[in-house]
Amino acid sequence: MYLGDSDGSDPFIAGLIERNVIRDTIGYNAQIKHQLARPTVAGIPTARSTTVIRHNVFSKSANSSTGSLARPNLLLGHLPLSGAGSDDYYLVYGNFFYQNPTEALFQAEGNVALYSNVMVNETGSAVRIQPHYDVPRTITIAGNTVVAQGTGVLVTGGASGFVQRVIGNAVFAGAPLDGGLQSENITGSLAAAATALRAPTAPIEQLDLFPLPGALVGNPPNLTGLSELIELDRDFNGAPRNWSRRGASSGDGTN
Repeated sequence: MYLGDSDGSDPFIAGLIERNVIRDTIGYNAQIKHQLARPTVAGIPTARSTTVIRHNVFSKSANSSTGSLARPNLLLGHLPLSGAGSDDYYLVYGNFFYQNPTEALFQAEGNVALYSNVMVNETGSAVRIQPHYDVPRTITIAGNTVVAQGTGVLVTGGASGFVQRVIGNAVFAGAPLDGGLQSENITGSLAAAATALRAPTAPIEQLDLFPLPGALVGNPPNLTGLSELIELDRDFNGAPRNWSRRGASSGDGTN
């Protein structure tokens, strides 16, 4: 999926992308391009809008481009920097991101909430919040389960006056967390994932990122200011969210 245009001139507003399986692409599974100022055209919203990306599978494999042509599974460019659309938001939740041998699973800038996702990359990194055509603004990364060989979650280059929060995640990676305002996360090495999750490095047929009995428990995080996030009270399975459990799943034992 390629939405918008390469020069940022085509608006993409209040989209809903859900229940797709996108796999084995050479470049992106999906990309929403950065956006310049909105044109004044009848019917284009001027109030705050939200694009929702939920319940999809974003998977790449060994046929992906390498070197300068390597691409994340999902990339979200910035929204208009001023005027209509500058307060718009991307909500990315309940998705399964699987493997990328040449890049990170997810990259974004602008205003983004990434929550209740399951992310596995055995050969690279998972989440990179970083400048692209502009910089990260308001960022929330909450309640995700991340297993990655490289960096689990990187947040860098955020705009002054905006907050980038990393809350209540379970991240097992070579470098679990780097940057952002971090609170109530559980982290460990890639090898340590096996002490908390049922089968975090198994082949896809047996892969199971559900918590082992009694694992990933801690104090509930402070979720003040996040009431606008749709279905934040639901976990990856759509079950009622228990924020005392870190990561994307509220239960433990048998999924």
